Amino acid sequence: MKFILNAYFMDGRGKSTVAFMLGICTALLWTRMYRRNVEVDNKSVLFWIHTENCKRANPEESSTQISGSERIYEVDWKKADAIKNSIRILCYINTIPKTHYLRATHIKEVWAKQCTDYLFMSSAYDKDLPTVNLNLSVPESRMHLWSKMRAILRYVYRFRDDYDYFLKADDDTFVLLENLRYALLNYNPDEPIMTGYPFKHILPESHLSGGAGYVLSRGALKVLVEKAIDRHPGCPMYDQDLEDVKVSQCAHVVGVKLEHVVDRHTTIPHFKDEEICNFYCNEYRFQWENFDVLFSRLRDYNQGIAPHRFNATNPFVRQTLDLLSVSLVSAHYMFPERLYMARFLIYYLRPAGIVYSF
Repeated sequence: MKFILNAYFMDGRGKSTVAFMLGICTALLWTRMYRRNVEVDNKSVLFWIHTENCKRANPEESSTQISGSERIYEVDWKKADAIKNSIRILCYINTIPKTHYLRATHIKEVWAKQCTDYLFMSSAYDKDLPTVNLNLSVPESRMHLWSKMRAILRYVYRFRDDYDYFLKADDDTFVLLENLRYALLNYNPDEPIMTGYPFKHILPESHLSGGAGYVLSRGALKVLVEKAIDRHPGCPMYDQDLEDVKVSQCAHVVGVKLEHVVDRHTTIPHFKDEEICNFYCNEYRFQWENFDVLFSRLRDYNQGIAPHRFNATNPFVRQTLDLLSVSLVSAHYMFPERLYMARFLIYYLRPAGIVYSF
């Protein structure tokens, strides 16, 4: 956490130091709450205690044994674990050397560990993540993304029979793996399918946003590498950026089917302007923007700044709070502070007396 320390201790003032240490204490508490990092009981229930000393709870203690300055949190993972064991997902996360510590390490802490397995794909080895060094023949840059992605797909292909689905994400993507697995329950991983957030402004068939994350089934990965990458005339071999466009283009020419994972009952599904819908179709569970931007559109709508953006007469629209799906899978441009905030609000913040059922 050196980069955080340097940023907060520049003025050396005591108040800033105290505030920072309290923040670190809280951050360390939450960043270590995942099941793979803590002891859990045989019922797959995670216990954690929040105290002034940031100590961990003893699962054998009852809540009545805890002093007034301590609070116990209980997270039941049983249902999520049942789905997790039935749908195996390999997450491959695109990163670059200069953001290993700034971004990728936070992806690892916040959501990557909920994948069945995960790989950080880079042009340099980093033992702390760790990363896969792709030994690229071209410099690591945006203009060489397609060369890098072809190398990534060939590498991931080695594990084609070990997983059901393969999730591509960036080091500023936030993913709810539980919701992703739930969305994939009724699909056959041996069928060549892909899903994500589709843009329609470049390819007639649309292309999936790389930043929102996209999923390839086992069948799709096989046909993509075996018949398209560096093999099919309709699959570009020249070097360029826009790797998400190229992957989608190559998938289309070998018959990979785009599946639309949408939720039309808990989100605003349609826009009057088809061109606007190319970028702002909120019915998709994958989203290519962060929560700040997505909710700012609701503000604009309520203030009458951009009333044309929402089709409020659509019968699926029940109220303006139904902006995003309750089964949201991903968001983009989620830098570290947003990642930790999203995890806390989604997994751990619970209004007293309210019970959720799905």
